[in-house]
Amino acid sequence: MQAEPQAAELQAVTVTGPCSAAELGSTLPFEHVVAWSMQSRHRPPSDVEEAALRDAPITLQTLSAVREKPLVNLANLTGPQEDVAAAEVEAFARVGGRAIVSASVPGAGGACSASCLASLCRRTKLRVIMTVGWASARELPPPPPDDEAEDPALDSLLRSLLEGEEDGSGGAAVRAGALGVLPLTPGHARLLEVLAAAHVRSGAPLFCSLPAGGAASADAAESSGAAAVASLDALSAAGVDMRRVVVAHAQTLLGAPAALRALLATGARLCFTGAGMGWSVPGACASDHPWLCPPSDEGLAAALARLCAEGYADRLLLSLGVSSRLQLASCGGGGFGFLQRAFLPRARRHGLSASDEERITTSNAAALLCYWTPPPPPERTVRHWSCDACHRGYVEAVNEAEALPEDRVYFEKFSYRYCSTACLGAHRRAEFVQPFSAPPPPE
Repeated sequence: MQAEPQAAELQAVTVTGPCSAAELGSTLPFEHVVAWSMQSRHRPPSDVEEAALRDAPITLQTLSAVREKPLVNLANLTGPQEDVAAAEVEAFARVGGRAIVSASVPGAGGACSASCLASLCRRTKLRVIMTVGWASARELPPPPPDDEAEDPALDSLLRSLLEGEEDGSGGAAVRAGALGVLPLTPGHARLLEVLAAAHVRSGAPLFCSLPAGGAASADAAESSGAAAVASLDALSAAGVDMRRVVVAHAQTLLGAPAALRALLATGARLCFTGAGMGWSVPGACASDHPWLCPPSDEGLAAALARLCAEGYADRLLLSLGVSSRLQLASCGGGGFGFLQRAFLPRARRHGLSASDEERITTSNAAALLCYWTPPPPPERTVRHWSCDACHRGYVEAVNEAEALPEDRVYFEKFSYRYCSTACLGAHRRAEFVQPFSAPPPPE
């Protein structure tokens, strides 16, 4: 008797194919990995020294100046090409990392392509999940003139999620496994609408982002939090499953605890980034406020442990949020292994339990990213046959590749087929006379 069919396990969609939650393992859920560009954050130089710094490479001689003014230097705002990126992310693999979500939208500002991510995945053996969307609402295709017509923007997203695109290697098409990144600020209604519709149609996780540079005051942080909640409420009203929504750069609201808890009340997950950036006053994000420091590693670790102790551990994620060359090991930063190597031990000293650490680094990401239900296998083509001795009926696969372990092994002699050596022997003893019948052998 065959076992009852089980419900298909939800899987994550990586650039090299679907994988299970167990295969994902420890995950960095919000990173910019290869060939990204943050030059929209560039601050034009204001004097001769800054003009020289703008085009300078990052070297030991320029490192201090770039750290002081990270938004002036263009090299700092441009991600590495594949060879350097592969060496960087392998540091994550060496500390037990298994998967990375690339939050760079392919094609935006020179960002990585699907083929580039697939190649990186094959080189490093890490699982890479690609995000699809637009860097801003300005890049969206215009809406259809007829309300009943299909939206070309929505069609584009669904093709990336469901069909994928060729990566040039001749292999399977590369599919996106996440949507985003939606800025949680006013002025993105069309982008919100299209991303929400794509989520409802596909179930794919949706990545959102708070302003990476934070706010200049507590009042501004509360205002930023309120705008983010309004956007999340709009997503929920559009039918989005809030368990599949991530809000990145949550550390920018640590100084506004009411706003942070209002975000948690929406049901979305919060992703904390920015660890290891204490070398710079404005950090490697977008802030132009010299008085605004990013949270120190000590403060971020304490806040994360405290939120877990309050019962929010199943809603929190942790990532580096790389958006600056200064965060990479090749430019003097902590690199992709920094969280496991230096930050998490600090969080443990603040009381982060082993079970909560596993949630924020592994199982929460799997619960978020594993959304795709693989289709059932097609029905196999079979032919029916019966034993020429006991006349019991069986089936066999027409295509050898579709054979099952429980298919009956048979034995042939002349033009006859038998279900067992006992039936073959009985017919042999009768000198293969026809018609012939023998009792079925015991199972």
